[in-house]
Amino acid sequence: GIHQPSTKCTSSCLAPTPAPSARAMARLLVAVAATAASMVSATHADPWMYTLSGACDAQGDLNGMPFVEQGTTLSGAPYYKALRAERYLYHDPDCQDGTPRWVLDVHRPDVKKTHDLDGDFICDYIGQINSQYTIHPPTAGEWTMHCDGGVYQQQFVRLLEGTT
Repeated sequence: GIHQPSTKCTSSCLAPTPAPSARAMARLLVAVAATAASMVSATHADPWMYTLSGACDAQGDLNGMPFVEQGTTLSGAPYYKALRAERYLYHDPDCQDGTPRWVLDVHRPDVKKTHDLDGDFICDYIGQINSQYTIHPPTAGEWTMHCDGGVYQQQFVRLLEGTT
C-alpha cells in the first residue's frame, strides 16, 4: 500500500516561536538606529574639507588653506569656503561660455542661480579646472590660475580630503 506520513508529533517537532517582546523589539530598533547613525557619521556627517596645495606664488596664501563645506548650489554640487579668507571653491555649470568647471573665487556662489554663479558675466576666477563632475572637486589636476602679472598659467593643484 501507500505509505501515509504520520501526523503524530515526535521529539523532532518544534514548538512555535513566540513573538518577540516589546522590550526585545525596542532593543533591536535602538541597535539598528545606532548602526545607521554610525554609518552616516562615518560617511559624511561632519562637514567635508579640502586643504589646497600647488597654487602659484601670486596665490600662495591659498597653499595650506582649508576649505570647509558650506552647503550645495542649485545643481546639487557642494561649495566650500576658506577658513581664513573670503575664498570659495565651487562648481559652476556654465559661467557664460558653456563649459562646466570647478573654480576658486573671491565671490561666494549664488546658490539659487543655474549658471555664472559669481554673477560677473566674464568667467574670471582665481583658478579653474574644467569638469562636468559635480560630486566633489578633483583632488589633483592642472588648474588654470591667475598668477603673477595677471597672467593665467597652468598649476598642478592638489586638494587633500578630510573632515573638520
